[in-house]
Amino acid sequence: FIDAHIHGVCGIDALDEGEAVQRMASALPAFGVTAFCPTTVACAPDDLRRVLAQVARHRETPAPASARVLPAHLESNFINPDYRGAQDVSCLRTCDGLPAGTAIDATRRGGAFTAADLLAVIAAHARDIAIVTVAPDIWGGIALIERLAGLGLRVSLGHSGATVEEALAAVAAGARGATHLFNRMPPLHHRAPGIAGALLQ
Repeated sequence: FIDAHIHGVCGIDALDEGEAVQRMASALPAFGVTAFCPTTVACAPDDLRRVLAQVARHRETPAPASARVLPAHLESNFINPDYRGAQDVSCLRTCDGLPAGTAIDATRRGGAFTAADLLAVIAAHARDIAIVTVAPDIWGGIALIERLAGLGLRVSLGHSGATVEEALAAVAAGARGATHLFNRMPPLHHRAPGIAGALLQ
Protein backbone atom coordinates (compact mmCIF):
# COMPACT_ATOMS: atom_id res chain seq x y z
CA PHE A 1 0.00 0.00 0.00
CA ILE A 2 2.96 2.35 0.57
CA ASP A 3 5.31 2.94 -2.36
CA ALA A 4 8.70 4.19 -1.16
CA HIS A 5 10.28 4.39 -4.63
CA ILE A 6 8.06 5.74 -7.40
CA HIS A 7 9.17 8.18 -10.09
CA GLY A 8 5.80 8.59 -11.75
CA VAL A 9 2.52 7.08 -12.88
CA CYS A 10 0.19 7.40 -15.89
CA GLY A 11 2.70 9.46 -17.88
CA ILE A 12 3.36 11.85 -14.95
CA ASP A 13 6.92 12.21 -13.66
CA ALA A 14 7.68 13.69 -10.24
CA LEU A 15 10.04 16.17 -11.93
CA ASP A 16 7.45 17.41 -14.43
CA GLU A 17 6.46 21.08 -14.39
CA GLY A 18 3.24 22.06 -12.63
CA GLU A 19 1.69 20.14 -9.74
CA ALA A 20 3.17 16.76 -10.70
CA VAL A 21 3.23 15.44 -7.12
CA GLN A 22 -0.48 16.14 -6.64
CA ARG A 23 -1.33 14.60 -10.01
CA MET A 24 0.56 11.47 -8.95
CA ALA A 25 -1.30 11.47 -5.63
CA SER A 26 -4.64 11.67 -7.46
CA ALA A 27 -3.78 8.80 -9.82
CA LEU A 28 -2.25 6.30 -7.38
CA PRO A 29 -5.30 5.11 -5.39
CA ALA A 30 -6.59 3.39 -8.55
CA PHE A 31 -3.55 1.08 -8.25
CA GLY A 32 -4.03 0.40 -4.54
CA VAL A 33 -1.34 2.84 -3.36
CA THR A 34 -2.43 4.69 -0.22
CA ALA A 35 0.79 6.65 0.43
CA PHE A 36 4.01 7.26 -1.49
CA CYS A 37 7.45 8.88 -1.46
CA PRO A 38 7.73 10.94 -4.66
CA THR A 39 11.07 9.86 -6.11
CA THR A 40 13.46 12.02 -8.12
CA VAL A 41 16.33 11.11 -10.40
CA ALA A 42 19.55 13.15 -10.55
CA CYS A 43 18.56 16.71 -11.37
CA ALA A 44 19.56 20.35 -10.96
CA PRO A 45 19.07 22.09 -7.59
CA ASP A 46 16.21 24.27 -8.88
CA ASP A 47 14.27 21.19 -10.03
CA LEU A 48 14.89 19.46 -6.72
CA ARG A 49 13.76 22.55 -4.79
CA ARG A 50 10.55 22.73 -6.85
CA VAL A 51 9.64 19.08 -6.18
CA LEU A 52 10.39 19.36 -2.46
CA ALA A 53 8.23 22.50 -2.21
CA GLN A 54 5.35 20.48 -3.72
CA VAL A 55 5.98 17.65 -1.27
CA ALA A 56 5.80 20.12 1.63
CA ARG A 57 2.55 21.67 0.36
CA HIS A 58 0.77 18.38 -0.21
CA ARG A 59 1.92 16.85 3.05
CA GLU A 60 0.51 19.83 4.93
CA THR A 61 -2.74 20.04 2.91
CA PRO A 62 -3.62 16.61 1.52
CA ALA A 63 -6.19 16.50 -1.24
CA PRO A 64 -9.30 14.33 -0.73
CA ALA A 65 -9.42 10.92 -2.43
CA SER A 66 -5.67 11.03 -3.09
CA ALA A 67 -2.76 8.92 -1.92
CA ARG A 68 -0.99 10.50 1.06
CA VAL A 69 2.23 12.30 0.07
CA LEU A 70 5.15 11.18 2.25
CA PRO A 71 8.61 12.77 2.38
CA ALA A 72 10.51 12.30 -0.87
CA HIS A 73 13.02 9.69 -1.98
CA LEU A 74 15.97 11.28 -3.78
CA GLU A 75 17.54 8.65 -6.02
CA SER A 76 20.06 11.47 -6.09
CA ASN A 77 22.99 12.99 -7.90
CA PHE A 78 25.48 11.18 -5.67
CA ILE A 79 25.84 7.86 -7.49
CA ASN A 80 28.58 6.09 -9.40
CA PRO A 81 28.41 7.08 -13.11
CA ASP A 82 29.46 3.55 -14.13
CA TYR A 83 26.29 2.21 -12.46
CA ARG A 84 23.95 5.12 -13.24
CA GLY A 85 21.43 3.18 -15.35
CA ALA A 86 18.97 5.71 -16.81
CA GLN A 87 20.28 8.61 -14.71
CA ASP A 88 21.62 11.66 -16.61
CA VAL A 89 25.42 11.58 -16.23
CA SER A 90 25.65 15.38 -16.62
CA CYS A 91 23.75 15.77 -13.34
CA LEU A 92 25.97 13.47 -11.25
CA ARG A 93 28.29 14.95 -8.64
CA THR A 94 30.98 13.80 -6.21
CA CYS A 95 31.80 15.21 -2.79
CA ASP A 96 35.56 15.59 -2.45
CA GLY A 97 35.81 17.61 0.71
CA LEU A 98 32.45 18.68 2.11
CA PRO A 99 30.85 21.17 1.94
CA ALA A 100 32.64 22.58 -1.11
CA GLY A 101 31.83 19.76 -3.52
CA THR A 102 33.18 19.42 -7.04
CA ALA A 103 32.05 21.80 -9.78
CA ILE A 104 31.03 20.05 -12.99
CA ASP A 105 29.29 21.88 -15.81
CA ALA A 106 25.87 20.58 -16.75
CA THR A 107 23.81 21.92 -19.62
CA ARG A 108 20.60 20.01 -18.87
CA ARG A 109 18.02 21.23 -16.35
CA GLY A 110 19.54 24.38 -14.93
CA GLY A 111 23.15 24.72 -16.08
CA ALA A 112 26.28 24.45 -13.94
CA PHE A 113 25.96 23.54 -10.27
CA THR A 114 28.04 21.92 -7.55
CA ALA A 115 27.54 19.26 -4.93
CA ALA A 116 27.38 22.06 -2.37
CA ASP A 117 24.42 23.60 -4.23
CA LEU A 118 22.53 20.30 -4.02
CA LEU A 119 23.42 19.77 -0.36
CA ALA A 120 22.13 23.25 0.48
CA VAL A 121 18.73 22.32 -1.00
CA ILE A 122 18.71 19.00 0.87
CA ALA A 123 19.56 20.68 4.19
CA ALA A 124 16.91 23.38 3.69
CA HIS A 125 14.20 20.80 2.89
CA ALA A 126 15.32 17.91 5.11
CA ARG A 127 11.91 17.57 6.78
CA ASP A 128 10.38 16.76 3.38
CA ILE A 129 12.97 14.09 2.48
CA ALA A 130 12.79 10.52 3.76
CA ILE A 131 15.42 8.63 1.75
CA VAL A 132 18.55 9.58 -0.18
CA THR A 133 20.25 7.00 -2.40
CA VAL A 134 24.06 7.31 -2.33
CA ALA A 135 26.93 5.31 -3.82
CA PRO A 136 29.53 5.04 -1.05
CA ASP A 137 32.35 4.56 -3.58
CA ILE A 138 32.18 8.09 -5.04
CA TRP A 139 34.72 10.65 -3.79
CA GLY A 140 33.61 11.78 -0.36
CA GLY A 141 30.82 9.20 -0.26
CA ILE A 142 31.33 8.07 3.35
CA ALA A 143 31.50 11.66 4.63
CA LEU A 144 28.35 12.44 2.65
CA ILE A 145 26.53 9.49 4.24
CA GLU A 146 27.53 10.71 7.71
CA ARG A 147 26.30 14.19 6.86
CA LEU A 148 22.93 13.03 5.49
CA ALA A 149 22.37 10.63 8.40
CA GLY A 150 23.17 13.52 10.73
CA LEU A 151 20.26 15.42 9.17
CA GLY A 152 17.97 12.55 10.15
CA LEU A 153 17.67 11.18 6.60
CA ARG A 154 17.59 7.48 5.77
CA VAL A 155 20.56 6.78 3.49
CA SER A 156 20.03 3.94 1.04
CA LEU A 157 22.96 2.44 -0.88
CA GLY A 158 22.60 1.95 -4.61
CA HIS A 159 23.87 2.65 -8.13
CA SER A 160 27.28 1.64 -6.85
CA GLY A 161 30.30 -0.54 -7.56
CA ALA A 162 31.36 -0.50 -3.89
CA THR A 163 33.43 -3.29 -2.42
CA VAL A 164 32.16 -5.17 0.62
CA GLU A 165 34.55 -3.09 2.75
CA GLU A 166 33.29 0.23 1.33
CA ALA A 167 29.68 -0.84 1.80
CA LEU A 168 30.26 -1.92 5.42
CA ALA A 169 31.99 1.42 6.08
CA ALA A 170 28.88 3.12 4.68
CA VAL A 171 26.66 1.14 7.06
CA ALA A 172 28.93 2.15 9.94
CA ALA A 173 28.58 5.77 8.78
CA GLY A 174 24.78 5.58 8.96
CA ALA A 175 23.44 3.94 5.78
CA ARG A 176 20.34 1.86 6.53
CA GLY A 177 18.95 0.44 3.31
CA ALA A 178 19.37 -0.63 -0.30
CA THR A 179 17.92 0.86 -3.47
CA HIS A 180 16.77 -1.91 -5.84
CA LEU A 181 19.22 -4.49 -4.47
CA PHE A 182 21.23 -6.28 -7.23
CA ASN A 183 20.12 -3.78 -9.88
CA ARG A 184 22.88 -1.34 -10.98
CA MET A 185 25.55 -2.94 -8.77
CA PRO A 186 28.01 -5.79 -9.33
CA PRO A 187 26.65 -9.31 -8.92
CA LEU A 188 27.28 -11.27 -5.75
CA HIS A 189 30.48 -13.33 -6.14
CA HIS A 190 31.94 -15.85 -3.70
CA ARG A 191 35.34 -14.09 -3.71
CA ALA A 192 33.98 -10.55 -3.98
CA PRO A 193 30.64 -10.23 -2.17
CA GLY A 194 30.57 -6.49 -2.94
CA ILE A 195 27.80 -4.12 -1.94
CA ALA A 196 25.07 -6.75 -2.31
CA GLY A 197 26.88 -9.12 0.07
CA ALA A 198 27.46 -6.35 2.59
CA LEU A 199 23.83 -5.23 2.52
CA LEU A 200 22.50 -8.78 2.87
CA GLN A 201 24.84 -9.23 5.83
